[in-house]
Amino acid sequence: SPKSGSVIDMTGVPLPGKGDWFFTPTPFFYALQTTREWVGVGVETRPNEHQFTEFVYHGGPNFYLSLSYEGYTQVDGHYDLPALGFDFADNEYQALAAHVDALSRKLGASRPIQQYHMAKWWHEPIFCGWGSQCQEAKELKLPAPSCSRQALYDDFIEKLTKQDLSPGIVVIDDKWQQTYGENIADQDKWPDLPGFIESRHQEGQRVLLWLKAWDPEGLPIDECIQNCAGLPIAFDPTSPRFEKRLRDSVKRMLSEDGYNADGFKIDFTARIPSGPGMRKFGRQWGLELMKAYLAILYTEAKRIKPDALIMSHTPHPYLSDVLDMIRLNDINTGKDVVAAMTHRARVASIACPQALIDTDNWPITDKSSWREYTKLQASLGIPSLYYVTHIDSTGEALDLSDYELVRSVWNDYRKLQ
Repeated sequence: SPKSGSVIDMTGVPLPGKGDWFFTPTPFFYALQTTREWVGVGVETRPNEHQFTEFVYHGGPNFYLSLSYEGYTQVDGHYDLPALGFDFADNEYQALAAHVDALSRKLGASRPIQQYHMAKWWHEPIFCGWGSQCQEAKELKLPAPSCSRQALYDDFIEKLTKQDLSPGIVVIDDKWQQTYGENIADQDKWPDLPGFIESRHQEGQRVLLWLKAWDPEGLPIDECIQNCAGLPIAFDPTSPRFEKRLRDSVKRMLSEDGYNADGFKIDFTARIPSGPGMRKFGRQWGLELMKAYLAILYTEAKRIKPDALIMSHTPHPYLSDVLDMIRLNDINTGKDVVAAMTHRARVASIACPQALIDTDNWPITDKSSWREYTKLQASLGIPSLYYVTHIDSTGEALDLSDYELVRSVWNDYRKLQ
């Protein structure tokens, strides 16, 4: 309703009042429906000036729009705010496409950092262990991250193989690492991470490591963004010391004399710091802070392994040069799954048209919904499987017809690649 409010925000779950975290962020753009057409209103920002965290529509008889800078932009004399672009179209997606085109022209020379060729293996069906970790945790009455274990992942792969299912990409999910800030393998859970990855390589598969964005666990305080009480809130990508640590970490995770993984699934980007009074090293804030983090990770990954795959759920055109794949993110079980994920895929493909799409597959309401969405995945992007034996939310077991469905979808999809 025009009288209600709405926000396009970079932060989210599980913070109170923050439910807009599925994409962090989308384009800062609203589509307004009139009696005859759609009017798009979008923020058109020049490079290095995305210092805000949210774009707010304040409804009412006389609506207005605002950007949240949160006190981190210094003004000496005058400051030019971003332009608001108005685009007219027959539907909301055409209006969004017009906005992305206009914004991309304004960004101009900032894109891309470097052109990397899309590797053929990037298109392969994905198996992510998170759903099965959740099922194991449910049975063992443990936190799901504690079930990121080499023995369990070996078992997951073995069970899929017995059903003649061979994903081209395997994602090792939360929490394979000792601490989120350092990303060193937890040897109690992963006694031989390089050996596991090598065994996948021998089977023609690639392995992505799950990373938790912004978490400062295990980091020195001077490499972190701190609140006014001096407590670490997030790692600080503007800190030269953290940048060196992150680049060294990427080298360890991707190089042949390290773990030899093939890329990253970046999660929890919605935990980006927000609010006034934070202490940090550099000037970047908001979307510029996100760009700083992803740029370090992306450029170092490509330096070490040019075909490394970088996946995130940040479909904004300004970030299109620091990602290869957009993940549609967790399913909202309170919405129609097919309609919601179709909408997300359309938004992502318009915002970052060069990026591939990981269709995701977790959580799901029940097996019937899972089957319906599995059939749709290949039409939206790359098929993605999160379950091996059971749907964790309901405990429903997968049967022979379910495995046959996945085989059929994957086989048909691969024929078209």
